[in-house]
Amino acid sequence: MQAQILNLLKQLQEELGVAYLFITHNFAVVEYLANDVAVMYLGRIVERGTAQEVLRTLVFSEKQIPSRDAGWYIVRIMPYRTLENVIDGVVITFIDITEVKQLEAQLGKSGE
Repeated sequence: MQAQILNLLKQLQEELGVAYLFITHNFAVVEYLANDVAVMYLGRIVERGTAQEVLRTLVFSEKQIPSRDAGWYIVRIMPYRTLENVIDGVVITFIDITEVKQLEAQLGKSGE
């Protein structure tokens, strides 16, 4: 049933040029349907690119993002490789760097 629905959506996309906003954790669906991908964390886009860039490249992305509660995180988005050396999704990690950012702010204030 899911395959039939996805095929219909793909057909409508190609024939009518319609766009979809898909929210999913299923990378096979992303790869099949999406032209562009945005990875979100806490309602914010932390990575954006074409589906091919996000799912097929060997390059990982790393960004520092603030959280809603005044914290900070490093977000790393890396390709997930199978034992057969095929990229089959992405791995997203979050590293809490709130204390580092607070120390940076304190050092910045003391240097003024």
